[in-house]
Amino acid sequence: MQSHPPVLIHATAVVLPADTKWAWVLLRGPLGSGKSDLALSLIAYDKTELCQNDGELVLRTSARLAGRMGCAGWG
Repeated sequence: MQSHPPVLIHATAVVLPADTKWAWVLLRGPLGSGKSDLALSLIAYDKTELCQNDGELVLRTSARLAGRMGCAGWG
């Protein structure tokens, strides 16, 4: 297998456990585009209400947590 030198890009990576494997998301964009804010949103420990409306899945935050973000193990 041939090895290549690393490439440095403007990106933020988030790695999360998914069942017995790991899943990752790479957020690319220019400096100041909000990659870090989005990454923090991805790791937030919030509650989401799921319901069905006319055969479509609808997701929304609970009224108690609207406008807030909880992070397990922070603070």
